[in-house]
Amino acid sequence: MDIDLINVLLGAGLQVLVIRDVPFPPDDPTDCIAQNPRSLGTCDGPRSARTVPDPLFDAATAAASPDVSVLDFTNAICDQTTCFDVVGGIIVYFNQGHLTRAFATSLRPYLESPVLQAMSR
Repeated sequence: MDIDLINVLLGAGLQVLVIRDVPFPPDDPTDCIAQNPRSLGTCDGPRSARTVPDPLFDAATAAASPDVSVLDFTNAICDQTTCFDVVGGIIVYFNQGHLTRAFATSLRPYLESPVLQAMSR
């Protein structure tokens, strides 16, 4: 079904850029951060538990078209085993699954180039 959506967009002559869903904490991390300001690592969680399936991203990754691009920010939030709720001194989430403005802004350099590339095809 997700590949159908991608094909509809391609059929309309559009460039497609799919951004993978960010890792999803099981609870609101701001509560944990507020309760553990001196030991923020308490709030972190396993990468395997926080990365959820993203069928649209998987379909875009498998698409055999130069007009389809993908972008994944998982490695900006997680290392090989752990996903962090604070990265570089910036709180990552403002609630369960939504990035703070400050953290999203810090990703701009990694987002801007792929977006411009996708739009220029």
